[in-house]
Amino acid sequence: MTATQTAAVQLTPAAGGSRIPVATEVHIVPGTAGHGRARADALLEVVRVFGCRVALFGYNATRNDKFLVTVGTRAKLDALDILVPTVARRMEEAARAAVAGYAQRAREALPEMTEATRLRILVVPYYREYLRGFGMGAAEMIRAIRAEFTKTAGEQLAAIMSADEVRIAEKFETKFPDRQPIRPERTRHDAGREAGIAAGRMADIGDWYIARHDLAFAML
Repeated sequence: MTATQTAAVQLTPAAGGSRIPVATEVHIVPGTAGHGRARADALLEVVRVFGCRVALFGYNATRNDKFLVTVGTRAKLDALDILVPTVARRMEEAARAAVAGYAQRAREALPEMTEATRLRILVVPYYREYLRGFGMGAAEMIRAIRAEFTKTAGEQLAAIMSADEVRIAEKFETKFPDRQPIRPERTRHDAGREAGIAAGRMADIGDWYIARHDLAFAML
């Protein structure tokens, strides 16, 4: 999963905000095997932790790629350029391993069920909910790291972040005035989601400094 088509737009900093430009960037989410919406949902959880705003394009049940058009400060997008592909890679690796084990357990528990039926009503929903859960778990861990840094930095950083979020929202509303809320997929698999959340909380994405890079940069 890669980030492409970067276009930065300089804005006038709000009072108390950082002087970092607000930019727009596109993250491409593969629709392979029809799991694109689940992948997009998972990565949205991570992107939103940074206070960015996202417009989704191609968010449907097809196997076509989905596009996360993200608006945020340049520092936030730089961090997400590293973090989103890393989380996506770990998420896919963990989901493939988890679904293999689940599929085997389902096969042993329901030997009378055809493979196609098991896949449709059990295995695919498990996989997709695992992906969503992984994103939720990873976002939870990132949120905790950022909250600790913000608490240590004090009121100055909180004020900067608040003002930057206003700039981001203004830019987003200008670019996408008519975006409608996304409709979540109706199929669920609670066990898949819970397993994904647990794995996301323990995800190894390397140097966790990247989760607070933009916060440190905003204080310069």
